[in-house]
Amino acid sequence: MNRSSSNLQLNSPHRSSDAESETDKTVYEGEDIVYLSGPSFNLEYVNSQVKLLEAKLNHEKLNFNKMFSDMQSHYKGRLSELEGKLEASKARNSELEKLEGKLRASEAENMQVKELVAEKTKLENYNSKLQSQLEIHKYKLQQSEKKRQLDQENGKNLLNKVNKQLQDEKMVSKDLVKKLAATQLQKEELMKLVDEKELANTVVQKELQEVRTNNQNWQSGKKR
Repeated sequence: MNRSSSNLQLNSPHRSSDAESETDKTVYEGEDIVYLSGPSFNLEYVNSQVKLLEAKLNHEKLNFNKMFSDMQSHYKGRLSELEGKLEASKARNSELEKLEGKLRASEAENMQVKELVAEKTKLENYNSKLQSQLEIHKYKLQQSEKKRQLDQENGKNLLNKVNKQLQDEKMVSKDLVKKLAATQLQKEELMKLVDEKELANTVVQKELQEVRTNNQNWQSGKKR
């Protein structure tokens, strides 16, 4: 009991001097002393105070329950929101892992393209070498033909020898022509394969750039 409400003397208007000696009581609460007069009046006062306290307690309980319910709803909603963001983040991470896999595959494709380009360069060099050899043998063939025509006048033995040499040169020339044709075919196939790989790599790089752009936009939106 507060000191502001203490030291309150309650007097019954119908109290007699004899009743006063029988009914007056002194109640000690800490440092406060309350004088209560009359058992009936004291009981009604106490009951009213009890009812008032019960009403306040019920009101506080209702306020507490409502506050607790509101807090529970708020945190449940917040938890659901965070769980949704977590799932979205997991899905995004999974998508990024897939894109990283595509990027690694694209890098592997780039390595294959480089290897194919190197092989194409090697074949082109080999083709140039064969072409040079073919020109040399053509020149030798021309010289052999001239020599054959010249030696034909000098005897059949010499003619046979020149003819044999001529046939040998023709065989070598045909073999070189076949090798040149095969090399040219391989070159065309490699060039076609390189074009296909470069086209596929361009498509993958374009898709990867679009996904990176979308990811940057998504990250920017998430920060806002």
